[in-house]
Amino acid sequence: MPEEHLEPGQLKHNVLNRFDSVLIAVAGSAPAYSLSASTVALVAAVGLLAPGAILYGAIPMFGIALAFLYLNQAMPNSGASYVWVGRILHPWLGFLSGWSLLVSAVLFMMAGAIPAGTATLELLSPDKTDSVVWVTVVSAFWFLVMNALVMVGIHITNVVQRILTSIEVIGLIVLAVGGLIHASHQVAHPFSWSWFSLGGYGNLSTFLGGLLITCFYFWGWDVSLNLTEETRAKRVAPGLGGVLGTLIIVALFILLQVVIQLNLGDKPLADEAANIIPLLGETILPKPWSYIALIAVMISTVATLETTLIQATRTLFAMGRDKTVHPRFAVLHANWQTPVLSNIVIGVLGIILFVVSNLSASVSDLMTSAISAIGLQIAFYYGLTGISCAWHYRKSFAESFTAGIFRLAWPLVGGLVLLAIFVMNVFTLSFQETAIGLGLILVGIIPLLVAKFKYHSPYFEGHVFEPDAEEWSGTKEATVAADTVKRG
Repeated sequence: MPEEHLEPGQLKHNVLNRFDSVLIAVAGSAPAYSLSASTVALVAAVGLLAPGAILYGAIPMFGIALAFLYLNQAMPNSGASYVWVGRILHPWLGFLSGWSLLVSAVLFMMAGAIPAGTATLELLSPDKTDSVVWVTVVSAFWFLVMNALVMVGIHITNVVQRILTSIEVIGLIVLAVGGLIHASHQVAHPFSWSWFSLGGYGNLSTFLGGLLITCFYFWGWDVSLNLTEETRAKRVAPGLGGVLGTLIIVALFILLQVVIQLNLGDKPLADEAANIIPLLGETILPKPWSYIALIAVMISTVATLETTLIQATRTLFAMGRDKTVHPRFAVLHANWQTPVLSNIVIGVLGIILFVVSNLSASVSDLMTSAISAIGLQIAFYYGLTGISCAWHYRKSFAESFTAGIFRLAWPLVGGLVLLAIFVMNVFTLSFQETAIGLGLILVGIIPLLVAKFKYHSPYFEGHVFEPDAEEWSGTKEATVAADTVKRG
C-alpha cells in the first residue's frame, strides 16, 4: 500500500475508567519489582536515608505528574510528552522526548523479564534458577505472553492488569503489616526520624545521586496518559490516574523501605545480588507464606512488562500518525484496534536483545551499562515535559495563586530538578553508561531527519493529529480548551 494512502486508525474509545487509570499508573511503576531490584543501589548511595530519598524524590516527580495532568487537559493525545513538548517547546525536542521513551522502554523490557522468569522457576522448579538457559526461556515466555495480550486488544489487557495489580498491591500490604509486627519483636535497625533528615547527605552530589535512583523507582506511572484516547473522560481521568497513582506508589515505596530497614541488617542491604522483597518475605514470614513476596515480584514484573509495551506501542502509534516514523506504525488491526506493527517491531527487537544479552557475557555487560543509563532518558523526557507545562501555563498566576502553583511553579521545579539530574548523570556516570544513555537519545536525530525530509511530516511545522477534534467540535468544553491552548 503506498504511503500516501495509509490512513491512521482510531484507537478503541471509552474502554478504561478512572479506577483503571489509577491501577495502570501503579502497575507502570512496578512497586514490588522496583523495590526488589533497586533498594540495594539506593542504600549504597544514601545509606539508611533511603526512605527520605524516596520522599524528596517524590516532590519533583509529583510536579511532573501535575504537568501530565494539565497538559492532557489541553491536548489529549496518546503521544503524551512527544506531542506536548513538540507543540510547546520545539518539534525536535518533542521527537527526541518520544524517542527517549521508546529507547528506555526497549532497554527496560530486555532486563525486566528476567525477574519474572527467575521468580517463576523459584516457585515451580527451584533447582533450575541457576540455569541461564532456563531463566532465559521462561523470561522470554512471559515477555511474549504480555506482548500478545497487548496486541489483541485493550479490553483483555485491562482485565489482566486489574487482576495483576490488585494482587501485587494486596501482597505488598500484607508484607508491610507482617514486617511491622516482626520488627516489634526483632528489629535490625531501630526506626529513626533521621532517616528523613535533609542534613544527613553531606553534600549535594550524594543527595542528587539518591534522587537519580528514585527516578527509576517512579518511572512508568505516565502510561495512563498514553492510554488517554482509550479512556472515558479522557481530558480528566488519565491525568488524575497518574497523579493518584503517583501518590499511592510513593506511600508504598516509603512504607516498604522503612519495613525493609527495620527487618534486614547491613549485610543483605549491601549484597548486590540480593533480591530484597523475597528476602524480606523469608525473614518475616514462615513458608509457604513467604512465597507471597516472590509472587508479588513475579506479578509486578509481568504487569510492568505489559504497561511498558503499552506505553511504547502507543507512542510509536502517535508518531506514525504524525509521520515522524513510518506511517504504517499508525495502521491498526481491523478487529483488535491496536497498533500491531508497533507490537511486532518492539517485541522482536526486545526479545533479540534480551536473549542475546542473557546468553552472551560480553553483550550482557554492555546491556547492564545500558540499563544503568535509562535514568538519563527518563530524566530527559520527564524534565522537558515539566518545562513545557510551565511555559504553556506561564500566565497562570494571573488567574489565581493556586493555578500558578499547580500548573506553573511545581511542574517547573520538577522539570528543572529532572534536567539537573540529567546533566549531573552525563558527568558522573561511567563513559560507557553515558555514551549509551546519551548516545541513544542523539541517535534519534537520524530518524528525525528522515521524517522531516522523506516523510515531510507536518509535525515539524507545529501540526499534530488531534484525535478528538471532531468529537469536541462546537462544544463549550472544546472552546475553553482551544482558548487555553491559545493563551499558553
